Amino acid sequence: MDVTKPLYLFFDLDGTVLVNAKLPQEHLDAMKWAQSKGHKLILNTGRSRGGYKRVPQAEAVPWDGRCFSAAEISFEDRLISLKTVSEQDFRIWLEYCLEHRFRLAYCGREWLEFLDYDQYKQPLTEEQKHLLRKEAMTLFRENPLTNVSIHTMLDPSTFPESGLVPIQLPGYADLFPDGCSKGNVILDFCRELNVPIEQCVCFGDSPNDIDMFRVCPTGICMKWAPPELSSIATYHAKTEFGVAEGIHYLLD
Repeated sequence: MDVTKPLYLFFDLDGTVLVNAKLPQEHLDAMKWAQSKGHKLILNTGRSRGGYKRVPQAEAVPWDGRCFSAAEISFEDRLISLKTVSEQDFRIWLEYCLEHRFRLAYCGREWLEFLDYDQYKQPLTEEQKHLLRKEAMTLFRENPLTNVSIHTMLDPSTFPESGLVPIQLPGYADLFPDGCSKGNVILDFCRELNVPIEQCVCFGDSPNDIDMFRVCPTGICMKWAPPELSSIATYHAKTEFGVAEGIHYLLD
C-alpha cells in the first residue's frame, strides 16, 4: 500500500459508516479529509440501491463509487457492472417463503418492498398463494431484483436448490446470486478499472464483510466486529468511531 497514491477505500454501510443508524460527524469529517488527499470513497453495502434510498443521511458522504447488493458497481457516475436475480431463482425462494410464511424483503434497484407473509398464522390456501404469486411477479417485472432477504433464522437443511446463496445474519438472511459477494465486488472493480488490489482498503463490522477482508490486503474492523472478522483484520478499532479511527491510522 502506497499512501502517496490514491487508495480505494471500500466501506460497509450499516454498523460501519452508520452507527446506530446515524452518520457520526467524526466519520464524515475523516472521509472528506481522506478524499481531499486524493483517496477514493466507495460504498460497498449489502443493501440494494432501492434499500439504500431509505437511508438518506448516507448521501451526505461524497461517494466516488457505489456498490450495492454485491451485484451492482458504479464509479464516478458510470455503471461498471450489474447482476440481477433470475426469475427462476426468485420463484423458487418465493415458494419457500410462501410455504413457511416467512417475511421476504424484495431488494430491488428502484425500491425496497416487504412481502409480509409472516402475518398469516395458518398455512396459505392455494387461492391465497395464487394471488400472492401474482403480486410478487408484478413487482419482479417492475423493479429489477439484485438480492432478497428473509427475515428469520433459516434452517440450511430446508434450503431449496437455486442459484442464490444465503448468508445468515442475526435475525435475517441475505440471498445473493451465486458468485456475488463483497469480495468479488472489489475484484471486479479492480479488474474493470485497472486498480491494484494493494491500494484497496476495506472497512466493516459483520460476517457478511468477511469476503472483502479476505480480498483486501488491509482491513479495518469496527469495535463490535465478531471474532471471525476481527481475526483477519489489519486494524481493530478501539472506539465507536471506527471509520474515523481507521482513516487516521492509515493516513497519519
